[in-house]
Amino acid sequence: MGFELSADLAEICGIHAGDGYMRGRGGHYELDISGHVEERPYYDEHIVLLFQRVFEKEIRAKYFPSRNTYGCSICGKKICSFMHSLGFPFGAKSAIVEIPKFIFDSHDPEFYKRFLRGLFDTDGFIHFKRQKGESYSEYRKTHNCYPVLGLSVISKPLFEGVQKLLSALNFNYQAYIFPRRNTNWGADHRILMSGTENLLHWIKDIGFANPSKLSRFLIWSEYGHCPPYTTYAQRKQILDKALDVESLY
Repeated sequence: MGFELSADLAEICGIHAGDGYMRGRGGHYELDISGHVEERPYYDEHIVLLFQRVFEKEIRAKYFPSRNTYGCSICGKKICSFMHSLGFPFGAKSAIVEIPKFIFDSHDPEFYKRFLRGLFDTDGFIHFKRQKGESYSEYRKTHNCYPVLGLSVISKPLFEGVQKLLSALNFNYQAYIFPRRNTNWGADHRILMSGTENLLHWIKDIGFANPSKLSRFLIWSEYGHCPPYTTYAQRKQILDKALDVESLY
């Protein structure tokens, strides 16, 4: 029982670590991946094809009205048992999920990159900050120009594992642990990669398969800044020249 330990599988593991949930009770086995409804193109055009390629099983993405998310579910003992054998738990995983051992054991940078892409495409963020201080131009004080890539997780093992992968790939990052007011949720483990050099390194070596996140980079690349609090629909309009980017400030 099993599937090939491939770079594609490494990306699936990153996706599952970010937005996945697995059930395995009473003879019912299900792997569920879902996210924000505006990420539908990411699911339809990338995740579905990736999962079908690795697991050789026809799946379809759909809208889940009960939780207002979009994603896909895969039923079957073989797939779920295989993912469980890689270290993914059944049930709640947020506090204990970690990077599967086969990714580290591969010593293959492509496995590292694909896991990180899957994780950041689902659970990471990219935004652009305004800069304060006398040394900055008025433009940089009023426009969101400074790039920040980040990830916030509860799981300490995942937090530590991601740092190992980023270090192996020569990324510069900052790691922080913030206690939460609600101690039942555990601490917030946060990783930040700031600045143009980090972002261009990410785009060149890892990239985004999620069009929603990629759109932020494309706007920044085109205009030198990306307005905050925009929807994916608005960002597509900006890229299509149907919406004035300055109107969003």
